[in-house]
Amino acid sequence: RQKKSSEGNSAAGQGNMGLRAMILRISLTLSAMSSIDMCCGFTGFSHCPFALRSGGRSLVSSYTHKKTQLSAARRLNTLSSGVLSLKAEEKFGRGLKAKMKEGHSLVYDYVDGSSPVIVYLPAFNQSRITSKSSALQTWAKRNGKAFFSADYYGCGKSDGKFEDGTLTMWTNDMITLIEDVIKKPVLLVGSGVGGWVGLHLAMKRKNLVRGLVGIAADPDFTTDVVLPELDDTVKEKIQKDGSAMISWGVSEYTISKKFIDDSKNMLLLPGGSESLDIKCPVRLIQGLSDEEIPPDRALRISEAIKSDDVVVYYVKDGDHFLDQDEDISRMIDQVQEMCSKYFEFDLTSPGSG
Repeated sequence: RQKKSSEGNSAAGQGNMGLRAMILRISLTLSAMSSIDMCCGFTGFSHCPFALRSGGRSLVSSYTHKKTQLSAARRLNTLSSGVLSLKAEEKFGRGLKAKMKEGHSLVYDYVDGSSPVIVYLPAFNQSRITSKSSALQTWAKRNGKAFFSADYYGCGKSDGKFEDGTLTMWTNDMITLIEDVIKKPVLLVGSGVGGWVGLHLAMKRKNLVRGLVGIAADPDFTTDVVLPELDDTVKEKIQKDGSAMISWGVSEYTISKKFIDDSKNMLLLPGGSESLDIKCPVRLIQGLSDEEIPPDRALRISEAIKSDDVVVYYVKDGDHFLDQDEDISRMIDQVQEMCSKYFEFDLTSPGSG
């Protein structure tokens, strides 16, 4: 609750108090746990309860994470927000530019609407315009919800070379955009590395992040997934040239030495259970046929998050991209659920309460 009161003295200075205006603004985020329809064992994770649901093309497993009170060291990275100057005259629109204090400009889309603002965080080496972000933006417009998405440094139409981008830079830039452009509570939807960025944002800006939907979120993938599998020739090229093109899963990516070195300071999972100080609701959607990260990554994330309201959805034949029609519908369902939990009351007049 936040209360703001103003008192005014009469012009004659007689000490008479003017009318005191009181504005009471209450923001509530309600938490709800998903019901478990049927419990069963799962290969490799027999200790975890699952709710099995059939629908669409996939068998989706919903795992409601029950937390225990365990003490664990918290690993938080220091992230600083930058001073922002807007280049575009319009606050809302597509292809707008925001100049950061470091000198580079980021291109973003901002659709006006009600809170929380749905913020889409793109995947690794992707622009803000994808099938998932376009579907989210369309849903937001139809339902009167605000939507925001920006190209990371070195991606899409934003300034810079991709090889110079780092996770720290992308996270800092997003903090600046949330604080200086959006200036409202947000609901984060992060795909791939966007989920990694989103987890950091949820820790660093608890007052603004109302929820997080991770789609094949892949924190720490550089250190414990990619690097161990690269041959010495590719590793030498990265060290010598600063970057290299690698084949991973069904795609080819450019990965840079800067990104790899920086990511070592942004690791989230080594702290173990309850180590991530995230209190907002979290929904993780993970494909069991993911070609790029192990499916149990979602369970490791859920174990590390402090919040009790964490649900993991497994898609039996889902790949890393999760961009089929059924996947997009599932993503929107989670966003809609998160939005339904958010309430904001602004009692500015006697009749409003």
